[in-house]
Amino acid sequence: MIKFRAWDEADSLMYYNIEMGIKFDDGSEYTFGDFLNNRGYHNYKIMQYTGFKDKNNKEIYEGDIIDNGNKHTPSKGVVKFCEASFRVDSGEGGMFNLAMTGQMCNGKMEIIGNLYENPELLEVK
Repeated sequence: MIKFRAWDEADSLMYYNIEMGIKFDDGSEYTFGDFLNNRGYHNYKIMQYTGFKDKNNKEIYEGDIIDNGNKHTPSKGVVKFCEASFRVDSGEGGMFNLAMTGQMCNGKMEIIGNLYENPELLEVK
């Protein structure tokens, strides 16, 4: 199933399952198209579900920051869609196929945040 989420930069909110529509606290509902076109002047970042889950069974989306869980070569990176596949951009000069990363990490891959709500996770110390 193709799923999407959207980051609302104006309100700093993440909306999930926007392909099915959104129901707001005031009772209003929007379809995916309505959501993008009729919510005022908000700037949304749309992210697609990769079809993969982390070790905690959480769905992995574009923009998620994942830790590969490998104690010998610890690494984290941002999930991106590139060259017709989902990849993990480690920021250390490498992009790795998400499916291959998941297989090599033997079920230890974990979402530790996302690009919009936790940008500090990508800061180099």
